[in-house]
Amino acid sequence: MPNQHETINYLELPATNFVAIKRFFTAVFSWTFTDYGEEYCAFSSPTLEGGFYHSELKSSAESGSALIVFYSENLGTCE
Repeated sequence: MPNQHETINYLELPATNFVAIKRFFTAVFSWTFTDYGEEYCAFSSPTLEGGFYHSELKSSAESGSALIVFYSENLGTCE
């Protein structure tokens, strides 16, 4: 994906379960994933690239992390 002016270039998020993360984001947003060992997996889509790094820690608004809102017209149909 080419860099675009005034857009998010790359996003990294913590995750404890890569299998569940990949299943969810593939089903809902059709993201594709590339694994880089057991500690990191990158994702790509036509509009965003990023990755998940293994961490037992969790991001939360209570601890001051950013709120990221994902949009899907059919989020309720995802298993």
